Parts: sequence; C-alpha cells; structure tokens
Amino acid sequence: MQTESHADAPTDEPPASRTRQRIIAERRAPSPVTMSVLGPAPSSADACLSIVHSLMCHRQGGENEGFAKRAIESLVKKLKEKKDELDSLITAVTTNGVHPSKCVTIQRTLDGRLQVRR
Repeated sequence: MQTESHADAPTDEPPASRTRQRIIAERRAPSPVTMSVLGPAPSSADACLSIVHSLMCHRQGGENEGFAKRAIESLVKKLKEKKDELDSLITAVTTNGVHPSKCVTIQRTLDGRLQVRR
C-alpha cells in the first residue's frame, strides 16, 4: 500500500510561498534548545574552541577569516567568566536575532577601544 505524504500533495501555492509560511511558523514555535542552521548551538559550558567554531559559521560580510576568528576568540575569552552573557551572545548570533537575548557587556580599554589581539 502506497501512501501519499502531505508534502507531495498538490497545492495552488507556489513553492516559495509554502517555504515562507513554514519559516514563519518555525520562528513562532517556541524551542527549549537554541538551534542553529548547523545543529544545536553551544552553551557557555562548552569549550572555547567549540563556541568559536560555531560562531565562525555565522560570519557575515567579507571580513578576513583570520581576523574574525581572533576577534571571536577574544570575545569568548572575555565572556567565559560571565556565563549568562556568553549564552546571550551565542543565542543572539546563532538565531540571527530571532530569539530575544539579554545585553552583553564587554570591557573596553582605557582609551575606549575594544582590543582584539593580532
């Protein structure tokens, strides 16, 4: 006996419209575990390298990969002791801002710049 799946059922809607509706429904559905496109997002309890690797997958723009990696490593190290803020940063980045998160405060240098090691 062959059954027809709901996804294969013919509809009058174009495929792009169905995809848009599914995305909207997924955004509205509460999720107890933050999921990124690549799987479950790391948490502040995970190793720094694991967090950095996950956040690197969400880079935008054409910035240099080496600089981006050093900048993310620097942020993760600064926030490692502030577990709630690190979790908020991970949530904000991995969900592309869809899930609200708390503010993340980062220590500045005396002259007001954020310092990233080269």
